[in-house]
This record gives sequence, structure tokens and C-alpha cells, in this order.
Amino acid sequence: ERIVVMNFIYTGCTTVCPVTSAIFGQVQQRLGQRLGKDVFLVSVSADPVRDRPPRLRAYAKKHKARQGWIWLTGHKAAVDDVLDGLGAYTPTFEDHPPTALVGDARTGQWARFFGFASPAQIMAKVDELVAAREHTVAATAPQ
Repeated sequence: ERIVVMNFIYTGCTTVCPVTSAIFGQVQQRLGQRLGKDVFLVSVSADPVRDRPPRLRAYAKKHKARQGWIWLTGHKAAVDDVLDGLGAYTPTFEDHPPTALVGDARTGQWARFFGFASPAQIMAKVDELVAAREHTVAATAPQ
């Protein structure tokens, strides 16, 4: 159960998605060795019909994604269900708003950033969740 930073993109986007992917690239740099160990970045395609795995791999490579930054796509109905469940579904995928989610799968605590959250804002939430975890572990440790 890791801490997850998630966004929603589509590879054909020329405006919002390159910006949010660049922000994730900066978060990836700031995470350093924690990426793929304590924290995962997850980019979910809002256009699963076109964004098949080879296309997502090329897009990930363009953004210098390292191991620990996961790119997800799938059958349209399944991806639409995921997007809907995460509050990111729009009937026309091009209209999806820039959104980032930061959460702790262990505690169920999640934060949603609308618009272009800065790498510093995202990292502050990640660090807050890590600190809350450490506090919980310390509080429940036998004395």
C-alpha cells in the first residue's frame, strides 16, 4: 500500500496534458529514490480508444518517465468506470479538467487538486501523508 499521485491525460492533447505531464516529471525528480518504492505516479489515459500501450509507452518516454511512474489504459468501458469512480469522467475526453489526486492507499486519505498544481504543492501533500503514516506507526507502536 503506497502513496499515489495520479493525473489524467491523453497523448493527443496539445494544451493541458503536456503541462500536467511536465509537472509530474518535476515531481518524479523531487521524489528521487522514493519513486516506485514509497510513492507511485499514475497517469490514466482519458482516451483509451487511441491511447493503446505502444502509444502510451512513447508518450512516457517523451516525458522521461522512470520506473514507478505507471501509465494506464484499457477497454473504454473499464477506463470510463475508473474515471467516473475517481471523479474525472467527462463525456468528451478532450474536456477533462486538469486534476491531480494524491492519496494514501493504506489510510484512505486523498486530496484533489484542480487546475495546475505545482510540484511543490504536490510534494507538500505527499510529505504530509508520509508524516501522518509515520505518526500513526509511532502512536501504535508498543511502549
